[in-house]
Amino acid sequence: MISRRLNCRVGVATSSASSPSSGPPNATRDSNRVRVSVEQHHARRARASRPGVGGRPRAGHVGARDSRSRAVSLREAEPLKRTWPVGVYWGRFNPPHKGHLAMIRKLRRGCRLTVAIGSSEHKNERSNPFSGAERKAMLRGYLKESGIRGVAVVALNDGKSKAWALDNLIRKCKPDLLFLSNDKTDLVTIAKHKVRVVRFPRTGRVSSTLIRGLIARGDARWKSLTGRSVARALERVGGIRRIQRAYSRTRSVRRSPRQGNRTARSGRQTGAGTR
Repeated sequence: MISRRLNCRVGVATSSASSPSSGPPNATRDSNRVRVSVEQHHARRARASRPGVGGRPRAGHVGARDSRSRAVSLREAEPLKRTWPVGVYWGRFNPPHKGHLAMIRKLRRGCRLTVAIGSSEHKNERSNPFSGAERKAMLRGYLKESGIRGVAVVALNDGKSKAWALDNLIRKCKPDLLFLSNDKTDLVTIAKHKVRVVRFPRTGRVSSTLIRGLIARGDARWKSLTGRSVARALERVGGIRRIQRAYSRTRSVRRSPRQGNRTARSGRQTGAGTR
């Protein structure tokens, strides 16, 4: 079995023109935890597949000692890849950006990676302007643009609760490892009792929220934070207009109570009332 190391010592890359990452002080420790967790998973699988330890090796499997002692061709490596753990990177990707792509590059080195897009049933909202199918198409195009192959992309509903969403993810993706950022503490609390959770630090300043905010303000700099294929797909589905409409609708809802109070006060001051 080929052992690959997952190294997340470097923070999520944003872009060459972006500001330096401002990760948490314990980012290195959390990154090491990601690498060690995947290595431990590989070690357990290697022990289980050796004769006399955990049963007979799987068909086409080369023991850990053999894989270290000789070179393995690409044709031989493909069957071995099937014994790698299944890792799931869960997020909303609304829209996908360079930080997502950098994390996908790191996570796929030690597992068969699946990217799970949550909240797929939502669209035309401030936080979820695009449907799951639209985001899935954006991310697939972005991976193809970047030359990344072998990464599965699925869109999943959130359902009625986070617990339901997690059970749905486990049922559909069957993960050995679930990759979650450190800021998703509520999901980590639920998931750690059902699947092996690998946490990673969220570093860098680029985010989907930042991109949506720039689009809402009409700032064209958002295009430098994502891929060309994502920008084209976003414009093709009318994403700029949809985001601006969702943001303006939210602002009007937030402003309306204050406007109502001002109207009431002005009515009392002028002596106006119901007649």
